[in-house]
Order: sequence, then structure tokens, then C-alpha cells
Amino acid sequence: MDNFKKKYEIKVNIKDKNQYYNMYLTIGLEGSASFNVSSYNRGSISYNGKNESIKE
Repeated sequence: MDNFKKKYEIKVNIKDKNQYYNMYLTIGLEGSASFNVSSYNRGSISYNGKNESIKE
């Protein structure tokens, strides 16, 4: 996505007894968001969307 010029990236690797998961979260400061989970034994799941501030 081109909207990620200013961004935070979080990468997490989780190992279970039988599985290994890779999780990637990218949050763009201008409103874009992306989340992906992949595993060796399952299909990957991804989400692309927008984020906004919570109004009080």
C-alpha cells in the first residue's frame, strides 16, 4: 500500500507445540492499516483497512 510512508510496523513470531505463526501489523499515521497472519499448516489471513481516532 502506498499510504504507508509514515508508519509503525510490528512483527511477531509465535511458536506453539505443533504450529508456527507469523503476524504482521502495519499502522500508517495517515489512516491506513494492514494485518496479516500466516502459518505453515494453515492458509494466511489478511486485512487491509483504515484507522481513525476514537472521539470522546
